[in-house]
Amino acid sequence: MEHLKQTGTVVFTNVRLGTPGGLVPHGAGVLVRDGNIERVLDAAPTGLGREIGVVDCRGGALYPGFHDCHMHLTATGLVA
Repeated sequence: MEHLKQTGTVVFTNVRLGTPGGLVPHGAGVLVRDGNIERVLDAAPTGLGREIGVVDCRGGALYPGFHDCHMHLTATGLVA
């Protein structure tokens, strides 16, 4: 992961992008530059330079802005 921190540009492939409205059903990748989503890709990227990090998400969902998105329901009183 050290390589990804140095480049500033990362492409997440094989990913579904989560938004406040739900998961984006289409999109083969997400291009992130300097910590900001620059674009959602419709096709798997090709011809990327060696300086660009690539993370295969294996069909998982990417939710921007969530650093730790888990919750313990017993601590909230929602579950007895």
